[in-house]
Amino acid sequence: MAYPEDLVGKYIRWNRTGTALSAEEKKSDEYVLTGHSANLPVPVFHYFAGSPGKPGARGAPSVPPRPANFINLTPWNISFLDYFPGKVTAVQSQSPVLTGPMSGCYLFRYQDQSSTWYAHVGTAETEEVSVQAKTKWKIFAETSRMATNIWGQSPLRFFDDQTLASAGLLAGGPPHIFGLFQPGQDGNKGFYAVLLARIKSGAPEHGYVKVCAVKESYLQRWDVIKKTDAFKDIRT
Repeated sequence: MAYPEDLVGKYIRWNRTGTALSAEEKKSDEYVLTGHSANLPVPVFHYFAGSPGKPGARGAPSVPPRPANFINLTPWNISFLDYFPGKVTAVQSQSPVLTGPMSGCYLFRYQDQSSTWYAHVGTAETEEVSVQAKTKWKIFAETSRMATNIWGQSPLRFFDDQTLASAGLLAGGPPHIFGLFQPGQDGNKGFYAVLLARIKSGAPEHGYVKVCAVKESYLQRWDVIKKTDAFKDIRT
């Protein structure tokens, strides 16, 4: 059972850079590269032994006490869906799927027969690279007979400037927006925008990422998204 609100204020030791593709995969002409996920077992250090307000085991930073209604729930076990600019990566997972950071990227959930998959369309600041990724996704979504019930969103839409500025002060630099899919959901449900900030040098929690905000969001049907400015001019 996923309960994203319990992540707020917690710390993750996480150093993924978003470039973990092999040389062959980077050259691949496949529309969707599948299976790109790195398991993050119990990455939220609140769950290690230790009293609230004091350092926990294994060097975990101090954390707020866990809300009473979460005490008996299972700890988080998150899968991270890696990305690469110009590519579309996808993974099938029974765990919550975290992916990002976002630079204008779109995230999608779709069905392939009886399995649920999660995809990251790897856009970038370079328009040529962004078009490559969007073209690959559009061809896949429009021509694959196996991909059905496609829903997507860009998490960039869900945080205001004040929230971003507050997170930036904590981290000593720009925060980053990620997307989080909750498994076992369908339609427009089970999607969250997550704001992560890497803790600045000199702080006790340096080297960790703090979950500054988790905002329940919504997904849109592919038939709607493909008509938006992000995709309508992409030629396939």
